[in-house]
Amino acid sequence: MASDISTATVTASGAEIPALGFGTARMTGKDCRRAVETALEVGYRHVDTAQMYDNERAVGNAIASSDVDREEVFVVTKVHRKNAAFDDVLESTRRSLERLGLSTVDLLLLHAPSSRAPLEETLAAMNELQDEGKVEHVGVSNFGIDQLESARELSETPIVANQVKYHPCLLYTSLMA
Repeated sequence: MASDISTATVTASGAEIPALGFGTARMTGKDCRRAVETALEVGYRHVDTAQMYDNERAVGNAIASSDVDREEVFVVTKVHRKNAAFDDVLESTRRSLERLGLSTVDLLLLHAPSSRAPLEETLAAMNELQDEGKVEHVGVSNFGIDQLESARELSETPIVANQVKYHPCLLYTSLMA
């Protein structure tokens, strides 16, 4: 019998995000699928993947085969910074949705600041995907304070998250809410 790991959520600009998420970095194939299936079985309801992890298909298959309704799983994926140009954001996100087997993701993040396109262009594409219903919320990842402020000013919709590494050996206290 599954038990809830945590029912706590973080609310940010209308997004209700489960506070505890299951990250899939460095997992691929059957191992990734089994890990996500197990995570959902024991109560995780927030799953994080990314284009650069090369595991979106495994994550999507795990969600599809789970007894947990899709509406109960908060799915995050990230646009690779090499895909930051407007058309690349649109196309790479559509491919992500196909690999995940989903019509929408709950949160789309830009994986890291990119020199390949102006941030305004990247966010415009992410906002367009949101307008199309392909993405519920948008955000960024690995942004510093100044970069985050720029993103907040440039996005037509709220930036609901800045996902950063945080552990005992790496404390970005200046970025914590």
